[in-house]
Amino acid sequence: MSCPFVPASLHFTKMNHIRGKTGVFMKESALRDLIAQKISQLKPGLTLLQKEQYIPGEHGTKSFIDLYARDEKGRHVLIELKRSNTAARQALHEVSKYVEQVKQHFGAKDSEIFAIIASTEWGELLLPFSRFCEDAGFSIEKIQIDVTEDHSDCQARPISPLATIRGRLIAPWHHIYWYTDKDALQRGIAAIEGAYSAKGIDDYVIVSFYLPDPSPPEERRAALLSEVANMLKVPQASLFASLASFSPPTYEYMAYAAVQMLPDETCLQIISCDEALFEEAQNAILLMPKGPALTFSQLIKKYYHGSLAALLETVTWGGRDERDSYLVEDLGAQYQSYRFDILHGTATGFFTLQDAKWRPCGPVALPVLFQIYAEKNQSLVREILETIKPHDRGTFFECHPANP
Repeated sequence: MSCPFVPASLHFTKMNHIRGKTGVFMKESALRDLIAQKISQLKPGLTLLQKEQYIPGEHGTKSFIDLYARDEKGRHVLIELKRSNTAARQALHEVSKYVEQVKQHFGAKDSEIFAIIASTEWGELLLPFSRFCEDAGFSIEKIQIDVTEDHSDCQARPISPLATIRGRLIAPWHHIYWYTDKDALQRGIAAIEGAYSAKGIDDYVIVSFYLPDPSPPEERRAALLSEVANMLKVPQASLFASLASFSPPTYEYMAYAAVQMLPDETCLQIISCDEALFEEAQNAILLMPKGPALTFSQLIKKYYHGSLAALLETVTWGGRDERDSYLVEDLGAQYQSYRFDILHGTATGFFTLQDAKWRPCGPVALPVLFQIYAEKNQSLVREILETIKPHDRGTFFECHPANP
């Protein structure tokens, strides 16, 4: 029994192209309506809120998000649908615009936004999308949409981004190791490389240095013992006598090691084998999603052993405290770094630090940022002010023992 010849290209029209048996392509609006009816197939846990969601923007720009939804984490989910390579090329630009306008319109943070680009064609978009995922400060996912020939049903499957080459960005944590001889240096370098390999780190730099010390051993010994005597506040003669046989080693070889900056997810994966360290790292990384702010009483109990006086002492002192970063997160806030460029006395550009990169942002007014936070956390701010105000003495806070 012979089989009729079917061109190979037609084998892809059944699911990958939006073409029916009549040869008519499916309109993007029809694709939007189909996905809206089957939103859970796109990603479990999504709740559709609006089709063609209007988002106002600055300078009179208007945007309509194809599908606007919420996920189980309560995030704004922006779904952009594309049905061809030509249209898909516009997706990255449009998603970037939508995200900024949603942040502006809803007062959302990057961690509260999840973008989905769903397309039937990924041939020309796969590589630029992978680069876009690497640089974006918000969560984004790409999904392949396969539509049946009669346009009555569809299937969705996530597509993993390609591995991209990160630009050279050395992490701000550096290590220097000193060695007495060349053999020790080589063993040290091998140990460093082994430690990196065990953690799955393959992008790093190790530089070896040779720093000859021409001073004779007696001179080095005398200089070191003199410094120790000064620190201990004892006569040099007595120290010299008790350490007559002491001879300080000479470290003439050095290895400098630093690693490429890694994403938060990779760092957490590396340290996940240590449960205690993993939990500590999750609390320390900025911009990770956090729950609602604690009450003032809970904060006092957690960080100041239930004593308001202990908090007032730090307020009067005014310095930084090792608890600050954790305390800020439990207040429902976060630390953020900003930069602006000045040309001829005028600020010409504003930037914010995200994922170890300076990214353009709108003009930053710190009082406005605090006002936004205060409006979102009115009850907490009011409780803090009402509790602390009676202790305010102008230039200091009265720190007598008291409980909130």
